Amino acid sequence: MKKAILLCLLIFLAALSGCLGFGSKSTPATSPMGLGQTKGAEITEFSSIPYIDEGEPLDVSIYVQNFGDTVASNVMATLYQKSGFYEDRDKTIIEGGDLLPPDKEFDIPGDVYSKSWQLTAPSVEADQDRSFLCKVTYGYQSTASSNIQLVGKSEWDSRGGAGAFTTYSTSSEGPVTLKIIEVPAIRIGVVNDFETKKVPVDILFKNTGTGLIENKEVSGFELSVKKGNQLMIFARGDTTNNFIDEYETAGIDCGSYVNNGVVELFGVKQERSMRCYLTLPFDTEADYSGYIVEASIDYKYSVHSDPLTVNVRMQR
Repeated sequence: MKKAILLCLLIFLAALSGCLGFGSKSTPATSPMGLGQTKGAEITEFSSIPYIDEGEPLDVSIYVQNFGDTVASNVMATLYQKSGFYEDRDKTIIEGGDLLPPDKEFDIPGDVYSKSWQLTAPSVEADQDRSFLCKVTYGYQSTASSNIQLVGKSEWDSRGGAGAFTTYSTSSEGPVTLKIIEVPAIRIGVVNDFETKKVPVDILFKNTGTGLIENKEVSGFELSVKKGNQLMIFARGDTTNNFIDEYETAGIDCGSYVNNGVVELFGVKQERSMRCYLTLPFDTEADYSGYIVEASIDYKYSVHSDPLTVNVRMQR
């Protein structure tokens, strides 16, 4: 009786292990991918079956999802290490291209790009592991915003000094962080009717994603100044001032940091800082002038997969 009960228990445990996925059932080979601290388009899966016989077809797939807050454009995946596998290009399947970002308000995830290659395993003299590597490139934009406040003596004193004037600096969610360093409220002393103030503004560029900035540079640099919702002055492509209507006294000067909209980045971390000078008019009647400073950059970004290993088995 005890033997019968023990036998039944063993059969039950064996069945349970099968239901839970334990045992010898094969699982897909997957390259372990981790998401970066800052967001953009990231590889979420790079996979195939774990082993293949020589001469047999093998599908390798990659999935890329946009986790940032703007469109990832012209997404492309390249299988640049094939370890002797032959690629049948006519059977390559691609889905996606430009990936929309997630919609946080409605809890909609970002778009997904996928690509699947059909390969043929090479001949081998013994069972051996072969590995694949993939590179994904895409275009992205990063933005930043901050505010500048020019405050006359009377307004400064009546509101209790610097602590009464709130400053901020925001940056978009992308693999390259663009940041405008906050400028504390500026107290203006004795003024003329056409007073202007030259304000230094420091801007930081840094690769904070999991990949690399192509060519170690960002392009399409643009810096603009608004008064309320009205665009006052902007520099686009280079440091040439573009005035809007009555704001001829305003100015933007970023020196030699920008060359036709291109800003070079340095070092392993791909970063740099630069200082621009903004010449801003001061409203003497209101004894206060508030401005919004906005910056944007475009760039091409690349992320690399971790190795994906597949065992090629010799025909016996």
